[in-house]
Amino acid sequence: MSLQISERGRLLNDDDDELLILRYDTTAILAHQKPRKQLFGWKSQSYIGSLSALILLFVLFTAMEYTLFKFNLPAMNPNDRDVIRFPTSLEDLRKLNEVLTVYMDKHFVNIYVNFIVTYIYLQSLSIPGSMWLSILGGTLFNFWLTLITVSMVTIIHFI
Repeated sequence: MSLQISERGRLLNDDDDELLILRYDTTAILAHQKPRKQLFGWKSQSYIGSLSALILLFVLFTAMEYTLFKFNLPAMNPNDRDVIRFPTSLEDLRKLNEVLTVYMDKHFVNIYVNFIVTYIYLQSLSIPGSMWLSILGGTLFNFWLTLITVSMVTIIHFI
């Protein structure tokens, strides 16, 4: 039995009968494989790397923020140290403003750098509170300086 290829590219036998070519079907093999267990509904395994990177970045940036607060802020009274935290209400914001205003004359650069880094930290990790920092910046610094700073930090966030 000899096989030939017709003008249309089909396989023919000696009697010029068209032969049916069976193709290897990979779906039949895949159907018999055990399905993978899915963790939290994700189908791929790439989420492990992404989740690990997110946790690592969160821990790293939180440690950097803590270190900056610990070593960059000027020496304060113990009563004032309790007020230094992310404001969650208007009352917290007023107390923080009162404390930081006292230190603004001698340590403007330190407080300004802390403001910028904290704003980037909150924006980058989508932690609520950047609105409070915008208000705080408006009361601590010049309006135009705060406007330019918040605009530049927001642009840095998108980069």
